[in-house]
Amino acid sequence: MSFWKIAGEFAKEFGKGYVQERGVRGTVEDLGSLARGVKGFFSSDDDNDTTHPLAESYNEYINEGDYEGAIDFIKECYKGETKDYIYYYYLGNAYRQMGDTENLNLAINNLQQSYNTCPIGTEDSATIKEELESAKELKRYLDAWDNATENIERQTENRNFSGAVSALNAFYNKYDSGKKDFYYWKYLYDIHLEKEKAKSDYSSWNLGVLENDLNQMRHLAQDSHIESLEEKECDFEYRKYEWRKECFKEKGEYQLAKIEIEKHYATDPNKNYDFFYWNDLMNNQMAALLSNTVIGNNRNEDQAEAKRILNQMTLLSKTEEDTDLIELFEDIIKEFNETLETIPGSVNFTFDKEENDSTNQREASRKANDFEQEFIEELKLCYQDGIITDRERRILDRLRKSLGISEQRAQELEAQCNPNILTKDEEEYAEEVKAVLEDGVISERERRLLNKLAKSLNISSERAQEIEKKILNSI
Repeated sequence: MSFWKIAGEFAKEFGKGYVQERGVRGTVEDLGSLARGVKGFFSSDDDNDTTHPLAESYNEYINEGDYEGAIDFIKECYKGETKDYIYYYYLGNAYRQMGDTENLNLAINNLQQSYNTCPIGTEDSATIKEELESAKELKRYLDAWDNATENIERQTENRNFSGAVSALNAFYNKYDSGKKDFYYWKYLYDIHLEKEKAKSDYSSWNLGVLENDLNQMRHLAQDSHIESLEEKECDFEYRKYEWRKECFKEKGEYQLAKIEIEKHYATDPNKNYDFFYWNDLMNNQMAALLSNTVIGNNRNEDQAEAKRILNQMTLLSKTEEDTDLIELFEDIIKEFNETLETIPGSVNFTFDKEENDSTNQREASRKANDFEQEFIEELKLCYQDGIITDRERRILDRLRKSLGISEQRAQELEAQCNPNILTKDEEEYAEEVKAVLEDGVISERERRLLNKLAKSLNISSERAQEIEKKILNSI
């Protein structure tokens, strides 16, 4: 290991708080000269390996996008020590990479401090000045963008849609040479959508303009790999459904909005297992209750329907495996519950907890059986030719996740469709059978023990016999 890599490891331990007495200046002086040049902080010299001793640990944070961790690391290293230009450079670099306006101000302040304290005329001084100007230019760009978006939103609110488009184009012509990226089309779409929503009748909307905006967004999102983009965000048919539904809700026509929801999901055979189907229904039901508008026969019936929808959402959230989605579902359900409790005039609204829990358990069990049966049917189709291809396996795994079936349960269901496949519990049982059959027979005492083992592993007597028969045939 080279000298500076040893130094890096030593400094890393210091950053964790293990070395306190000498501080960063004393620690590095013990190892060698601190002044290696700013350009050496973040990269190694292939010939001399002159990476700055703090760089390795610092870069671990930066490369992982943990800029706050990088800042805390540097502050910890310099705790109780004199802050030099290197300290301010590291902080300025981390703040700059965060990219937002507030942190850019901190980046500029730290880089300015680094430049002011760095020896004039050195290579380090020139590098820091370059970084400082870069941060200032980025800040000017973001300030201009903030001003442009405020103007766009103000013009849109005043229904001066042509003025909003002009403001958007003016910014892109000045700062991006007229190049239209994903966010250009997203803002243009928002302007065009507000323009169409200003019309009294949905049938008079210019859907062609909106469809073109969405197509441009989809194309540019794919090119730039925008990971946060939801698939539905650029889907024209889904957007049409959203527009119509929201138009009805804005007019207070919640019954028509409900019909629109049912019509949109009518072609989905799994809509009853789709959390977002129930979420759309609940949003509409809540809006009607809060506005004192009746959808069904009376207000009490609408309250009971809201509770029924909420129960369905709760059940479906319990079958979900994705942690982020579970947290999202729980937040939505909690918000709906809290809102329902504030609605005046609720009569016999709260369900009996024990009865409700029992009903939920029965419903969850029935849903689970339906999900499993659907999965079994797909497994049987895949096994018709005797094997499951890699492509079929990927599709089955996606189906398993969408139905809320665990990997272990999926293996058990697959074993039912293909007797040659054993689950983990069945493999354990098979191993014990093999051990018992080493002398060629199963005694009465061994039979009782095997039966108890099969029962404890939730293996039916029929399945246990199949496993034993297979083992006997292989001996």
